[in-house]
Amino acid sequence: MKKPKEYTYITGLITEVTNEFTIGKKRISGKCEQLSEDPERIRSTIAPVTPPPTSILSDQHVSRLRKAKKMNSCTRRV
Repeated sequence: MKKPKEYTYITGLITEVTNEFTIGKKRISGKCEQLSEDPERIRSTIAPVTPPPTSILSDQHVSRLRKAKKMNSCTRRV
């Protein structure tokens, strides 16, 4: 059975990071600045194309309520 590897440098690393943020000039809650050309600034939810004008969208709109009324209405037989 293999012996698990021991990471002896982790405690020293944590101590150095903590000291840098508490004693040093850097702060954990500081403002993170990104470059304007950074690709991470562009959200993945934003479409790469512009949306169509509202007038076209309103012409294409089909009401769910009208569809439901048409489906539920039955013709009466006399």
